[in-house]
Amino acid sequence: MNLIALTPQMTQALAHGNETVLPAGVETGPVRELLHAAAAAQGKMYAVTGATDPWLGHLAVADQDGADQDGAAQVVGVCGFKAPCRDGAVEITYFTFPPFEGQGHAAAMAGALLDIARAHPDVDTVTAHTLPRAGASTRVLERLGFQRGDAVEDPADGRVWRWSRPARP
Repeated sequence: MNLIALTPQMTQALAHGNETVLPAGVETGPVRELLHAAAAAQGKMYAVTGATDPWLGHLAVADQDGADQDGAAQVVGVCGFKAPCRDGAVEITYFTFPPFEGQGHAAAMAGALLDIARAHPDVDTVTAHTLPRAGASTRVLERLGFQRGDAVEDPADGRVWRWSRPARP
């Protein structure tokens, strides 16, 4: 899994359908419209939380084995951090685009975000929220060592399960 940081400039361009900001060889194919909508949502989040490197959104691009028949690397999802590190904690988010679900991309995205968080000494805890029921995302978090805590009320998402784990083993 390769992550491409969504800078504010890239986010704005993609939200308006301008894909020339993508690196050469990266394809959006069947998820073009979803990507544009995700970029617009990321831009709105940046307006609230700021866009502080490395706590950005990212495009998730499949490794070479996920390339299309022309050899182009495919965008398979989006992921990132909900906000910059605060009080030693960051929250990760990830979303696999529907045509690519069930292929391990969510786990790869979450794992890559954990690697970014681990690289920063200020981060002690990594958190995530899921819908309050068992599913693919809860299995991903369990496999990555997250522990489910209490259900909480998220202002944007409603009632969610809060998951957390130490940034480092």
